[in-house]
Amino acid sequence: MTAKMAPTYSDLLYDGHNMLIQSQWPRQLREFADYLSQQSEAVEQLVAHHLSLPPHQKCNMTSRGEWLCGSFNICIPVNVQDHARVIIRVPLPHRLATNTRPDLASEKIRGEAATFAWLTTHCPKVPIPRFWGFGLPDGRSFTALAQTHWTKRLYEWLRRRLQRLFLGVDCWRPYVASVSPIRLPTGYLIMDYVEPTQGKMLDTKWPATDPSIRRNVFRGLANILLDLMKLPLPRIGSFTVLDNG
Repeated sequence: MTAKMAPTYSDLLYDGHNMLIQSQWPRQLREFADYLSQQSEAVEQLVAHHLSLPPHQKCNMTSRGEWLCGSFNICIPVNVQDHARVIIRVPLPHRLATNTRPDLASEKIRGEAATFAWLTTHCPKVPIPRFWGFGLPDGRSFTALAQTHWTKRLYEWLRRRLQRLFLGVDCWRPYVASVSPIRLPTGYLIMDYVEPTQGKMLDTKWPATDPSIRRNVFRGLANILLDLMKLPLPRIGSFTVLDNG
């Protein structure tokens, strides 16, 4: 591994990024990770809430050594008794400018949750983890309709059929609004954890020198794109979830 040379003054002079802001990111990341570590009980309550766990079924947040951190999120695996592991993904407040744009985290979470719902319904062949629910920074939370009690699913099916029959509209509601027991400042999303036996991160295999691995990656991406293009969309934009789910 070759050492990366430090940037010179001339490099920074013509760099369009605000280096003073970026220099604070490592400290802000540590502080937010410390905050989440102190909220272990709250995180476990959120998982139990969205998975509708009975009181005797416990869940435990993993230690920080098992957390995954990207450019915009911290992903925390949570062990659930007699259940597959789940992951709670929390946006990083310093990367979303929550002090100046408090609505940005909410917009990001709504868009990702809506995309999960659309892919699950219209592109079932695209491999994505099961999505359990999400919460917004203001405390509102939503649970996937497919994970709720059968009475709620039946009610939603009847409501949708009657609206199409008598009003001629199809109001699709893949999420059920609920009262969250805990509020996280930047919101969260909960989904199944992809175990190492199920798949590996692409950056562990790429760039690939083996031609067979490259063919597999490109073939998989091509199949995903073909599935996505089967249903044309009326306009360019992003999906979102309304306040009623």
